[in-house]
Amino acid sequence: MEKLDFIGEFLMKHLCVEVKSVNGAYYEAILTDVTDTAIVVTFENMLAVMGGQKDFETKNYPFAEARLPPLEGPTVNVPSYAKGQEIEAKCRSDYPESIEWRRATIEEIFIDGEWFSVKHFKHIKLESGLEMKSAIQFVHVDEIRLPNPNPALTKDDFYKFEIPVPVDSRDL
Repeated sequence: MEKLDFIGEFLMKHLCVEVKSVNGAYYEAILTDVTDTAIVVTFENMLAVMGGQKDFETKNYPFAEARLPPLEGPTVNVPSYAKGQEIEAKCRSDYPESIEWRRATIEEIFIDGEWFSVKHFKHIKLESGLEMKSAIQFVHVDEIRLPNPNPALTKDDFYKFEIPVPVDSRDL
C-alpha cells in the first residue's frame, strides 16, 4: 500500500490539473495523456476508489476547459480575507470522488478568521436546460483560496514523447 500512496502523491503533485465541468465548478484531476485537441484525465481520488487498479475511467477535456492549479507552499503569501471578497471555495461536490472548487463570495467571517460563510452559484440540470442557483456554505480557512490566476491550457503547454519500456518491465 505504501507504493500506491507514493505513486498517488507523486501524480497529484506533478500531474495535477483542474478541469471545468458543465456545472461551472473546477475539479482536481490527474493528467494521463495529451491529444491534439484535448487533455485526458482521471479524477484524483479514483486511484483510491479503484484500489490501485490499472484500468480506471478517463475523460477528455478540451484545453479551454482545463488549467493548472494555483501555486502552493511557503513562497505564496497567506492572504487575509475580507467580507465581500471573491474567492474560490471547496464545496460539496456532485461527484463524491472529486474535490470541487467554485467561485464564491465571503458573506461572513467567524472565529478569528478560521471559518467562513460563503455564497456560491451552481448550475442545476433541469429538463428545460441549466438553471443557476445560489447556495450558502460554511467552510474552514483551509477550504478557501484566492481565485486561480492560471489561464486555460493550450497544446503548446505540453511536449509529449514516448519512452519504450521492455515487455518484461511493464508489470513492475
